[in-house]
Amino acid sequence: MSLKRITRLILLTTLVSLVVACSEEDVVDFIEQNEDPEHPVDGVYVNTINSLESFLVDESRPEQAGILITTSQEASDLNYFLEIESGDKEYEVFGVCGVGFCDPVNELVIKTTDKSLTLSGGINGELVTKSFTRLENSLPLFNIVSKTYTDPNFGSTLYIDEALNLTINSLYCTVSGKVNEKKHYYEIDAVATGCLSPIFNGDYKGVMYTVSFDGVGSGLYYSIFGSEQSALFGYFPF
Repeated sequence: MSLKRITRLILLTTLVSLVVACSEEDVVDFIEQNEDPEHPVDGVYVNTINSLESFLVDESRPEQAGILITTSQEASDLNYFLEIESGDKEYEVFGVCGVGFCDPVNELVIKTTDKSLTLSGGINGELVTKSFTRLENSLPLFNIVSKTYTDPNFGSTLYIDEALNLTINSLYCTVSGKVNEKKHYYEIDAVATGCLSPIFNGDYKGVMYTVSFDGVGSGLYYSIFGSEQSALFGYFPF
């Protein structure tokens, strides 16, 4: 299958926020697990070594079948995989893009069990092997609405109202749009305005999802993609 080469310049917006912790009832009340036998690899995963690295998989998502987000004090990064083809507990991954690079013919391999996933291959010239644990699916949206998530360092905020309207105010851009549940995560349709660099103004589409991991806590990841030259992503701990 021929894949169009895409070159993206990624604008990094790592948003670390202090919010009210979820109650035990909230954490238990997740979206029902995806039981689609045709896509058993689909799900939300967290790195078992670097717990601030998450992996969202949806085989049916065009040009973003896998989204890998790293947010830590040492490094913040975004990589996404163009296509994932099913196998028997093993999957072929075609094409990987990230900060300042895109290789549409790069191939990696995913191996899975019921509760884990291993991603191995080359990413931007570096051979990697990453191990992930499968988590519960994202919280229902009503569990995270009507709360303001705030970045204490720069004052950036993220808010979703009861009508599922999303607003992100940051030093880089103002983002407004809509959030909807889809399978094990949420989809975002948004517009960025007032960006420091005009190249980042415009329409965006992307994903948002929640994680809950023993010993680490809970949080909210998001990544949105605009033209072939822009993307925004971040993480808010609950």
